[in-house]
Amino acid sequence: MEMIVYMEKKFSYSSGGLNFNIIYRFSYILYVLYAFINTTYLFEEHTAGILSQLVKYTCILLLLIYAFYKFKFKKNVLLGIIIFGGIFFINAVLNDFSLVMMLLFVVFFPNNLDPKILGKKIVCVLLFTYIFIIILAALGIINNYVEYRSLDNTIRFAMGFVSPNACATYFLYIVLIAIYSWEPKSWKLYVLCLYIFMISYIYVMTDSRMAMIYELFLFVFIISEKIGNKRKYEFFYPAVCIAFLLMMSLSIMVIIFFADYQNEWYIILNQLFSSRLGSIVNFYNEYGINLLGNSIETHGIREATMHSVKWAGIDNSYVYLLIKYGMIIFVVFFVGFIYTARQMKKRKDYLGALYLVFICLIGLTENVMCKVEINYGIIIFASTITCSYARYIYKGGYKE
Repeated sequence: MEMIVYMEKKFSYSSGGLNFNIIYRFSYILYVLYAFINTTYLFEEHTAGILSQLVKYTCILLLLIYAFYKFKFKKNVLLGIIIFGGIFFINAVLNDFSLVMMLLFVVFFPNNLDPKILGKKIVCVLLFTYIFIIILAALGIINNYVEYRSLDNTIRFAMGFVSPNACATYFLYIVLIAIYSWEPKSWKLYVLCLYIFMISYIYVMTDSRMAMIYELFLFVFIISEKIGNKRKYEFFYPAVCIAFLLMMSLSIMVIIFFADYQNEWYIILNQLFSSRLGSIVNFYNEYGINLLGNSIETHGIREATMHSVKWAGIDNSYVYLLIKYGMIIFVVFFVGFIYTARQMKKRKDYLGALYLVFICLIGLTENVMCKVEINYGIIIFASTITCSYARYIYKGGYKE
């Protein structure tokens, strides 16, 4: 498959045999791994809080070291200082470390790092940790949270995660990155059998229907690739824009319609989506939408269960972006998605476009878009930006 490849012209990012890209890779994998573990009951709340701060500042320190080397301690160091200062100013205003880390990983993405290679490492680390967490929960070593859904009298198991949906959705994230990083036609039979076993077991335990539907669609896609489907999947590229606009419009229409009028449809939908709709409408009524966003207070499921407080969150990426960050940042995200889709088309990387389409769809029921530890599309976007500043050729494969 022909694709755009770029090479770093000015910096090699290696010195004395040491490849400084390792610093970026390690910091990103560390951040993603801890964010993943933080959605489980592996650590007590107090310990998790301490480790959270330690991991965040360790990653920032590593990225600072990487940035100083990248800028060669010359005049561009001033640029790095300005960037870091601006990022911490944003954090002080919005009190949101997720945005800080997202900006850091985007700004300092190495010019010669293949996001598919990084994606493979992420999949291996997360899949091993995912299975490890499930085993610990099955053995009773960590908490196996149980949820009762009154709508259909279903008992759901979280298998060591903070909620059944978190358990099922995280496996979906891993699968999406795996499909992006490895060509589906190269997947072995035993991998497909393991995939079927995992999605079946997870569905039986969590009863997460939406994740199951997505994973079955992905399985059909993988099989179509395995049997030699020659279609170019050109529709994936415009589908990114269509999916974003469609899910965004649906999200906004729903919260506006139910903001002042809750009827029986509201009750049904709220039960169907595990009280997500009610929480989203409450946040919209309390904070509204403006240009620069709001400082909001949320309570996750883990916090709710341990402190007997009511869960309060926005499990919708579009509404979260609009309420938390405002219309300006929302437009930036939309432009970023469209730009990345265009670059995927130039690279003929339909797997990258497929990933973005699914992130847009998942964003309807999950807060995923602005979290760099979950949304690998942000890393794909960062790789397309660096391509604009590097010399590229059409041969296939990245060069380091």
